[in-house]
Amino acid sequence: MAFSAGTYNLPAGNPVVTGTVIASSWANTTLSDIATALSTCVLKDGTQTLTANIPMSNFKLTGLGAGTAGTDSVRLSQVQGNTVSYLTGTAGTNTVTASATPTLTALAAGQVFRFIPANTNTAATTLQIDSTAATNLFWKGAALVGGELVQNVPVEVFYDGTQYQLIGSAAMLNYNGLVDNVFRLRAFGDQTKMFAVSVTGVTAGATVTMASPATGGSTFVGDTLIQTLTNKTLTSPTINTLVTGSAIATQAQMSGASSLNTIVTPGAMKYFGGVVQGWGYISPPSTVTSSFPSTGVSVVKNATGDYSVTHAAGFLNDIYTTFFIALDTTSTIFSPVIYAQTTATVSVKFFSPVTAGGVLAVDPNAAFSYVCLGLHS
Repeated sequence: MAFSAGTYNLPAGNPVVTGTVIASSWANTTLSDIATALSTCVLKDGTQTLTANIPMSNFKLTGLGAGTAGTDSVRLSQVQGNTVSYLTGTAGTNTVTASATPTLTALAAGQVFRFIPANTNTAATTLQIDSTAATNLFWKGAALVGGELVQNVPVEVFYDGTQYQLIGSAAMLNYNGLVDNVFRLRAFGDQTKMFAVSVTGVTAGATVTMASPATGGSTFVGDTLIQTLTNKTLTSPTINTLVTGSAIATQAQMSGASSLNTIVTPGAMKYFGGVVQGWGYISPPSTVTSSFPSTGVSVVKNATGDYSVTHAAGFLNDIYTTFFIALDTTSTIFSPVIYAQTTATVSVKFFSPVTAGGVLAVDPNAAFSYVCLGLHS
């Protein structure tokens, strides 16, 4: 035997003794054994083929070339860089193609690949690597529907023996990213059911907190933004913030008194003719003790028993109704007569009956008050 436990030993008859005649039997046996030993050696030019496993005894194979075929050895740098599982040349939207290094010739359950989509998918999607068959991409056991693959966002897939399963993507927190600024959650069972939250109205750098009701329910309430409810039924709601938008009654709706489904606000009430738009309590000679509006009301005494009341916020027109009542501690009977009226000012004279059928303009000795009904501007 040429080798024993990795050590070469010459066959019997060796070593020879000086002066011994060389016999053909010795020479043939010895040279044949040496030839056999050389034939079992690994040659550096690669012309010899190994016939068994080579125990390395904790030594390394150094200077390995990078593997390029499925039967090549793998260099540690290839493992560290995941180059064998990283796909290149990715193209397509819903029929994605890509290339592997080394070239992939067959799919096998358990294979994992990573790639960067060239486009965002919009429907069910397949992946074809090299010459292997185009195979469905699934997410949570169902075919993709669009938005799961996002352009230029890395993806990892796992082949389960039947189709590729999407197991990771940096876009999965917003995996239905077809619409910018929209966060979507999809039902686990029926993949067509989604819950979407738009952050379009949120200021850059701001955080809006959404909280579900403590007692359960289906309504999310925001704590920092005015929310718009469209075609919603409110059951015993508590509204503790401003209501704005088209639901507020306009000036035309208030003055026309025709709308039955709008909200009336204090500012809109002035446009309704059947509501008191102004009132005041005047202490002669011309002191405004109290009034509505609380500011912008002034009184001028023009002459005895002659007063003009002016509202800074005038009426829509000069067609409005005003009532005056004189208060007098002497039990005098007063007859107020409005003799001039504009959109902002109404003038009145107070008369008291005298003997011989005449009337006399007099000042109320206590106070007078008034009430205006009309349409504010």
